[in-house]
Amino acid sequence: MVRVITYGTYDLLHYGHIRLLERAKALGDYLIVGVTGDDYDKSRGKINVQQSLMERVEAVRATGLADEIIIEEYEGQKIDDIRRYHIDIFTVGSDWKGKFDYLNKYCKVVYLDRTEGISSSELRSHAPARDSPAKLRKLSRAGRGLVPHRRAHAQGKSSSGGNVTRGDPMKHACCIMVQGTMSGAGKSLLCAALCRIFKEDGLRAAPFKSQNMALNSYVTRDGLEMGRAQVVQAQAAGLEPDVRMNPILLKPCSDTGSQVIVNGEVRGQMSAADYFRMKKSLIPEILAAYESLAAESDVIVIEGAGSPAEINLRGDDIVNMGLAELVDAPVLLAGDIDRGGVFAQLYGTVALLEPSERARIGGLVINKFRGDEAILRPGLSMLEEKTGIPVLGVVPYLRVDVDDEDSLAPRLGQQAAKKPIDVAVIRLPRLSNFTDFSLLDEHPALGVRYVEDARSLSAPDLVILPGTKSTVSDLLWLRQNGLEAAILKLAHGGTPVLGVCGGYQMLGRTLRDPLGTEGGGDVRGMGLLPVDTVFCEQKTRTRVQASVTAPAFAGAALDGYEIHTGKTTVEGEPFCRLETGANDGCVSENVYGTYLHGLFDTGSLTQKLAAFLCDRKGIPCGDAAPISHRAYQEQQFALLAEGVRHALDMKAVYAMMEQRRR
Repeated sequence: MVRVITYGTYDLLHYGHIRLLERAKALGDYLIVGVTGDDYDKSRGKINVQQSLMERVEAVRATGLADEIIIEEYEGQKIDDIRRYHIDIFTVGSDWKGKFDYLNKYCKVVYLDRTEGISSSELRSHAPARDSPAKLRKLSRAGRGLVPHRRAHAQGKSSSGGNVTRGDPMKHACCIMVQGTMSGAGKSLLCAALCRIFKEDGLRAAPFKSQNMALNSYVTRDGLEMGRAQVVQAQAAGLEPDVRMNPILLKPCSDTGSQVIVNGEVRGQMSAADYFRMKKSLIPEILAAYESLAAESDVIVIEGAGSPAEINLRGDDIVNMGLAELVDAPVLLAGDIDRGGVFAQLYGTVALLEPSERARIGGLVINKFRGDEAILRPGLSMLEEKTGIPVLGVVPYLRVDVDDEDSLAPRLGQQAAKKPIDVAVIRLPRLSNFTDFSLLDEHPALGVRYVEDARSLSAPDLVILPGTKSTVSDLLWLRQNGLEAAILKLAHGGTPVLGVCGGYQMLGRTLRDPLGTEGGGDVRGMGLLPVDTVFCEQKTRTRVQASVTAPAFAGAALDGYEIHTGKTTVEGEPFCRLETGANDGCVSENVYGTYLHGLFDTGSLTQKLAAFLCDRKGIPCGDAAPISHRAYQEQQFALLAEGVRHALDMKAVYAMMEQRRR
């Protein structure tokens, strides 16, 4: 795979930008576009940029030409990026010819001819700096065949789309509130995702929950106590946890009483009745904390508690609609489809609210969805019709490993790697012999995690396709849920892929089942190995010893067993040689396949594999240190934000915030 990188400000995106990106894309297989950050532009004297970083990133994203977008933030970053992303070609416009010749030391440098007669500078000359982004978009579309800056993604969704900018005064700070139909609807994770999304969009976001009830608390650097959910959200936003983010914490000590903590300090033990009578007296302290955060932030992400439809508590509410009214917050209402009855949850909640409260709800969110969204759509239309509120997203059941307060909801992540070398084992629906990989996780450099969807696959150092009781069915599952495409992309980019038994068969060109042992018929394989498999009734079951012949792991001693149906014809080099003299498996560049289970049991292959992967990553294998909790957490926040951004209409979310601010 040829990886190409280019950089630019992309202010007032126009046809010349598009043509340059198209030609950059044509130079290779994978295009990374670096968009200059606001501070970096200012540091190099570029002070007439009309659009925010968020708008410029979205404009590039909307072209559909960038496989990946990064932010250029400092002088010298280009060299770091070329190394980090294994770039083959660096390209920019010909007006920079000669300027970046020094990069030839690291990759090929290509200067592309610019489009005559169009430039951002000319557009800026017709647009005063004080003009709104909306006016600038209108101007840019008015002439010369320029493109719109925000073309919606699939199903009309955009990854961003507001005019929220850094540095606004406190009174103009935007806010968004996430309420739920019940406890455990996923409010905490949605808020964490929004905090990270806003951070990625160049905004300073801070979480806020006026009142939290939890035994799982956290002590801040200044010795104050707060709820753990807002700690996680603060970390997602890239902030140090601050007690202002959770001014009231209730720690239950009985069925009817709690320890009351205000601004991080204990106020005493109170019965539920006593606290209920006095809690409205805490509103000034709640608002002081909120306003203090708002003075330092661009966006406040507010989490509700329980349900706003707890009509017995409405009169003295300080955490759901009561708080929303105090700070004039627009509301997203989330329902948990995983528990069932999500339409009743959402409709019932809306129906029980007062008209003024219903008016605050800008959108409904279906959370924790598993399945085919097409089947859900008729119900979404009916829900919108009955409530008069749009459904802004169907968020899938995300397999991310992010702390969830008091484990009220199941942990969303599968087992996750926390070591320098990330080994992703595909968790097939009919996974068999998963103990093949237990010893990998015991190596100090190797961390094993199990992956069920393309989003959480991310960019591991090794992908393993394990054995399965139903090769064809699980191959079709891979194909349908996008994992096959993700694995192919990684393999073509150089990531090692190992298939064991059924996983080995999947990596081949064809799988034929003339006797119907796998359902019958012929199925196209993944095409990563030059092998073809024909299923038969006879099952191979044998203990074997072997020596690996694949160059990367040559000489590793194996003591394992085969248990499979099917005969595989190999046209490439073998993976190993059995003690009988026969060959097993196949190797093609960075892709390996074998029928042997227990291939890591001796430890010999494990050591060679670890050394190989550490060498690829530039880590001394003997000194490999576990990945820090923070680094691991950052990976999970990125996955969470990606999943929610893809599912939620962020353009509508930004519009909700803007409307309230005006």
